[in-house]
Amino acid sequence: MSTQTPEDQYVKVGDIKTRFWALGDEGTTVIMIHGISGFVENWSLNIDALAQHHRVYAIDLAGFGHSDQPPVPFTFSYAPMELSLSMISWRYNASIGPA
Repeated sequence: MSTQTPEDQYVKVGDIKTRFWALGDEGTTVIMIHGISGFVENWSLNIDALAQHHRVYAIDLAGFGHSDQPPVPFTFSYAPMELSLSMISWRYNASIGPA
């Protein structure tokens, strides 16, 4: 089992540079999304184990971790729409297949 921190990678989602980690080369795709005030490092104790049997992605949502801030103030009413649109755009821009 690897104990190295995955390399930071970035993809543009609209105007937002979005950080993610990718690990593992086989099996189904697993996308890990942190909660409010989270970041990809929240998954550092889980990603290696999952990557043994899956292709795993951990994402910094817009405004969190090392991803850019969204163009409008973050509110709880904005969050569900932002998350949905970000995930669709992120999967397309990062060339991620079905998850």
